[in-house]
Amino acid sequence: MIRSPVDNLLPYYRYAQRVQNDLFLLRSRGINLIPQIGYFVTETEQLQLIKLTGTVPAHYKGGTYNIPVLFWLPIDYPSKPPIVLVTPTPNMVIKQQHQHVDQLGVVYHSYLVDWNTTKALVGLYDILVEIFSRDPPVRAVQQMSRSINPMETSFVRNVPQTTNPFPNELLNMKNQLTRKIQEAFRNHISSAPQKIEHLMQQEKQLAATDASLAEEKKRLLGHLDSVYIEQAKLLSMEEEVNRWIQQHQSMEEDKSFQLPALLDPLTNQYLEAVAQEKTFEEILLYLNQALIKGKLDLQSFLKVHADVARQQFLNRALINKI
Repeated sequence: MIRSPVDNLLPYYRYAQRVQNDLFLLRSRGINLIPQIGYFVTETEQLQLIKLTGTVPAHYKGGTYNIPVLFWLPIDYPSKPPIVLVTPTPNMVIKQQHQHVDQLGVVYHSYLVDWNTTKALVGLYDILVEIFSRDPPVRAVQQMSRSINPMETSFVRNVPQTTNPFPNELLNMKNQLTRKIQEAFRNHISSAPQKIEHLMQQEKQLAATDASLAEEKKRLLGHLDSVYIEQAKLLSMEEEVNRWIQQHQSMEEDKSFQLPALLDPLTNQYLEAVAQEKTFEEILLYLNQALIKGKLDLQSFLKVHADVARQQFLNRALINKI
């Protein structure tokens, strides 16, 4: 079986099977885009790539017009988006200030800017049909003094001219201008992949930053839950201390209660430890408020919190021992 040039070039594509599947989907829908091979020229290199040439229908004001287009598939497709160009025939010109097509024919659309591997050529084709039907990117050239409706003639019809209307010097100027436009076009096209790549890198960096911030927020919320649990324990201890104080106050009011019994060293040590526990509680509460209000960075918070928690643990051990 004779292999086509496109089949011979496919193995050099990083995702050859995906490229083959997308080309098959175009054929299965009868879309007029013919796969070929061509040389994509940049400022630094010349790449042999798969290109799709054909037309995209524009359903405009009751008629259907064929817009000639050219797709270039990068060697990393579909990791990188295709480059789409409108390629007007000699009897067409690109409209000025078109929303999605510049004067060199390069197509710009959010579908290409936000390109990812879940998107495909069929979806891109449908987008082009939609935007070209809303506003065709080309119009017919007006010849001589005859007034022609911009959408009057078929875009794929090319009537050959039998005579040359340009004198020699005008023809030379025309050729020079054509070369300059072609050079500007090549420069513009060569920079398009880099611009798209830069936008994709920025999108990846923003996504990574969002994920990092979400993870840090989750971790801080978990730590905040621990702080609330400790706070609840301290409140419980405070209630216990208050009950103890009330009990001893009632004993003091009792005439049969002996004051020296309250002043024994062990009781004084217990009261001092409980007062110290209250101090630790207030410190942890202020630390928590400072972190939430952004007056204290996380690293400083963790360092001070660890030191206070250690001292609090030793103080609690003393209370339990007493």
